[in-house]
Amino acid sequence: MIEEVWNRQNDRILATSSTAISENLKYIDRVQKPMSVMVWGGPAHAPKSTQDWLRARKIEFISEDEWPPSSPDLNPLDFSVWANLEASACAKPHKSLDSLKLSLQREWQKIPQYELRNVVGNFRTRLQAVISQKGGYID
Repeated sequence: MIEEVWNRQNDRILATSSTAISENLKYIDRVQKPMSVMVWGGPAHAPKSTQDWLRARKIEFISEDEWPPSSPDLNPLDFSVWANLEASACAKPHKSLDSLKLSLQREWQKIPQYELRNVVGNFRTRLQAVISQKGGYID
């Protein structure tokens, strides 16, 4: 998100009277919906050509028929990567969408491959936990 969070309790102006405060400091412009960026990442495994390619190479994977319905508990990017990416890319406020995009791309490149492999490798454990909870929420 481009617009940084403003908290009236934390932002103070020291002045002897309200007339001593500059007009540009009296009001903070806010927009109802600040600019943001939609980020997508991950390997496509659902197309028939991809599944055929994986089968031909005897690579273990979960087929489209076995894949559970949309669940953030089972999406490695949702349960692990996005929050960390957002925290690192948005550690400092951005003045423009281009700045935000560059930061996201830079931080994405910094994610170690072993970390992504570990997250994906944990999938079967998470899948079993969701099955045990009969589709309910897991930690």
